[in-house]
Amino acid sequence: MVAATDIPPLRVLVVDDNPLIRESVVVTIQRMNSRLPEGARKLQVLEAEDGATAWDRITDRAVDLVIADLYIPVLSGLRLIERIRANPATAALRILAISASIEDARMASLGAGADLFLQKPIRLVELADAVSRLLKLETL
Repeated sequence: MVAATDIPPLRVLVVDDNPLIRESVVVTIQRMNSRLPEGARKLQVLEAEDGATAWDRITDRAVDLVIADLYIPVLSGLRLIERIRANPATAALRILAISASIEDARMASLGAGADLFLQKPIRLVELADAVSRLLKLETL
């Protein structure tokens, strides 16, 4: 039998240049761990404040989900999504795009390859639901 500590966590990379938004997303995801059944893979959160740092984190370690703001410095969220989808090693990565912009951002992010889009301000219940769906989590 495999101990729960032997099961690698699901890694979620949160990319946003606003530290307050990043913190609220991180805390929401960390709280989701308490609702996972015993023995389930836990969620581990990584952070980046720009697209270039995010790309480095994605290529340095296995990441299961990227939550990316579209308007971030150095490498925009849209370019990050396109880069993820263009690289065979990362093409299947799940992506949740977030932005304060409405229709243009939604269409652009989904067109670039994002799996889902949430508008800021993010409702934390919707965020938890989106993460659960994208990672196919079973919660209590």
